[in-house]
Amino acid sequence: RLQEDFFSVYRIGALVPYRIQFGDNFWTLCQTRFEIPMWLLSNCNPQVDFADLRVQQKVMIPVVEKINRAEDSADIPVSYPRNR
Repeated sequence: RLQEDFFSVYRIGALVPYRIQFGDNFWTLCQTRFEIPMWLLSNCNPQVDFADLRVQQKVMIPVVEKINRAEDSADIPVSYPRNR
């Protein structure tokens, strides 16, 4: 359900390679460096053991984009409040 909710608002625009640097860990990659959910980084790198990251190890980082709902709502009439 968490993933369904996420993908109803966001999509993955691309995957970009990143080399692990000294001090990186699973938490800091997700929460401070890239601001992505931990489950998403893990799903994009099923071969990586995030408990055993190595400096210079390559991981793929998902570039998250917000879905533009403007096209979806173009057919919905807009109502404006009346002036009083």
